[in-house]
Amino acid sequence: DWSSDVCSSDLTVNWNPTGPAVGVLWFEEFSSTVDTVCFGVSDTLYVTINPVPVTSAITGPTALCQNDSNGFSVVNTSGSTYQWTVNSGNILNGQGSSQINAQWTTAGTFGVYVIETNQYGCIGDTVNYSILINPLPVANAGIDTAICFGKSAHLHGSGGSQYSWTPAGSLNFSTVANPWATPTTTTTYTVVVTDNNGCSNFDDVTVLVNPLPNANAGPDVSICKGSDAQLSASGGVSYTWTPANGLSATDISNPVAGPNNTITYIVTVTDGNACKNKD
Repeated sequence: DWSSDVCSSDLTVNWNPTGPAVGVLWFEEFSSTVDTVCFGVSDTLYVTINPVPVTSAITGPTALCQNDSNGFSVVNTSGSTYQWTVNSGNILNGQGSSQINAQWTTAGTFGVYVIETNQYGCIGDTVNYSILINPLPVANAGIDTAICFGKSAHLHGSGGSQYSWTPAGSLNFSTVANPWATPTTTTTYTVVVTDNNGCSNFDDVTVLVNPLPNANAGPDVSICKGSDAQLSASGGVSYTWTPANGLSATDISNPVAGPNNTITYIVTVTDGNACKNKD
């Protein structure tokens, strides 16, 4: 197709073939008078028509989790290069090729774009693709807590629909939101929380294990019937003696004992962490 006056010295041609092809353009110059028409020597121009790339649709996931990465690709054409753009994301690798890996650190709906340049240097139309980036769940493992040796702590995870705790050895269950933990030493537990979109996040909680007090009721003693013995316990900040028979008091460290018969007294010693032990 052409425009302009075909009898002028300028001509605009729109070439129809998609290429690769060769177009031929020729012209003949002439002059005319009242008496005659004179033709000059004609000339021919050969025009190489290169194809414009027709880029395929982009394939990739329709949704990802925040901070995850995945691949996006088009059908590769030999000799072509591909310029990719991702809105608000990062191209990790593959720029220039038909496939990239990309990552987004913020949640939202974003675009992926690619422009193909073929071996002839012709540039195709921009192909676009939409990707949904889901936010990570707000994982919460609960607050740090302290227990006495031999006791258990109730953990409280929240923020998702699935839970996985580690280390699992001192837990009664590792795949519930609120397991019981019975560690023998201070332990930090990590919970991985997964939501209904399959996105995961994690949080930590520490269970401090306090040792039991070194309870000491003192040495065994012998008395004559009708006499008294001074008891003396140590190892804590408060004391409880049982049985109460024959004791001057049951809530001090050093009561006086005057039993009528041989008897064994047990003292429960409590330390500043409220941990208890007996002797």
